[in-house]
Amino acid sequence: MQNYSNMNLTRKKIYFRADGNSKIGLGHIYRVYSLIQILNYYFNCIFITKYNEKSLLDKFSQIASIEIISAFSSVNEEIDYINSLVQKDEILVIDGYDFNLEYQKKVKINDNKLICIEDELRTDTMADIIINYSYNKQFESESKDKPKYLLGFKYVILRQAFYELPYSRLLASKLDTVFLCLGGGDSNNLTFRTLKILFATETFKKIIIVTGSAFPYTNEIENLVQSTNSCCLEHYNNIETEQLINLLKLSDLAIVPSSTIALEACCTLTPIITGMTADNQKNIHEELLKKKCVISINNFYDVDQVKMNRALEKISDYAVRQAMVENQRLCFDGFASERILNEFLLIS
Repeated sequence: MQNYSNMNLTRKKIYFRADGNSKIGLGHIYRVYSLIQILNYYFNCIFITKYNEKSLLDKFSQIASIEIISAFSSVNEEIDYINSLVQKDEILVIDGYDFNLEYQKKVKINDNKLICIEDELRTDTMADIIINYSYNKQFESESKDKPKYLLGFKYVILRQAFYELPYSRLLASKLDTVFLCLGGGDSNNLTFRTLKILFATETFKKIIIVTGSAFPYTNEIENLVQSTNSCCLEHYNNIETEQLINLLKLSDLAIVPSSTIALEACCTLTPIITGMTADNQKNIHEELLKKKCVISINNFYDVDQVKMNRALEKISDYAVRQAMVENQRLCFDGFASERILNEFLLIS
């Protein structure tokens, strides 16, 4: 077992279990990373994962200890090892679709606390707390010992910098600059497809394209950037949080999926056109629409010129954008990290 221990052991321990890499996606990993950012001043945080990807581990090692469990050949071996770490009254946080009820039962045998981060709400769970910021409906658990539910955007888990942004923004009268990001991986290259549609609209003076470290079509995008004269194209790959925030602030419009990037764009008070690129984005998509924080094109796989033009026509109305940004401001008030921290302090 590799151990990147670097934290003060006198604080109460919280263990975090999540997996992610360029093949299976990084959503759960980045969500846990953001949660550790909120908690690591008050708790000794230990991150448990299967995948030994240096770039990710280097990032985590700055704020948490790390346990690599790739050597285990079965789930039961993994559970036994986790139970050897997590002691009575300590906290285990799990984020992922593979941690079913049976798994939850087995990792609670030490009478420790269990917190689950979810995109859907299960009716059977062993969790003491469930965090689901994509879901904001009344919900009654079927579990005997009912968990505490932290639901809706007031418990959104984002990188710390997004909680600290100014509470107002001056909107441009015209949509000259558009920000396009369709996920860090985008294995189906929806970025290129959507980019061609935006070109055909002849609406924008500048298009800012952001892709992640797992994006496999960088050369294709770079070739397009080099060969285009009709408007200014800028491509940024694998950028840091501060640069992402600056690019969103420079943009008059963001075209993003209904995932974390849409929630981050809301925090910068940027007008948004959104849609889904994966099934697990459905709840966030519905909640953003219900709160009138975005205009939707439904599914990026189905977007064509007509649908994009219709969305752009709606959002070109200054009054629509102004109302949208006001709704974003009300939903993302900057206090989510404090609410989350308070819940962890209470349960500890």
